[in-house]
Amino acid sequence: MYCQSDWFLLRYETFNEPGFVLTIPYHKVWKITFKIVHSATILLPEWRRVVADLALKYPELTEHLIPRDVITRWNSTYNMLEVALKYRKAIDIMMSSRENRLREYELTWDEWNIAAQLRDVLNICHTL
Repeated sequence: MYCQSDWFLLRYETFNEPGFVLTIPYHKVWKITFKIVHSATILLPEWRRVVADLALKYPELTEHLIPRDVITRWNSTYNMLEVALKYRKAIDIMMSSRENRLREYELTWDEWNIAAQLRDVLNICHTL
């Protein structure tokens, strides 16, 4: 079982190996969070608008940014994936809009499933 320091090594060494299955969804979600947070004039207001629109239909969604994965916090990958999966509809809307120029980071159904499985594995470490 991977926990704390083991996950740190897996995250930053194994992800660089070609063809590693977790690379694609993990890096796409990481890039999405980075792009949204660092685009204060275009993507961040659009994120807030999309989440506010979805909150009318799904009251459990409140205005919330996806936490970024941080190298010094071992559970930040879990937090990032947990929130990304909760806000999947908002992410899908953001990715599908041509004006946002984020289509290259759009996750497929299989990639969302891999992200969910990774989140479930990390949940074991998160609850320890």
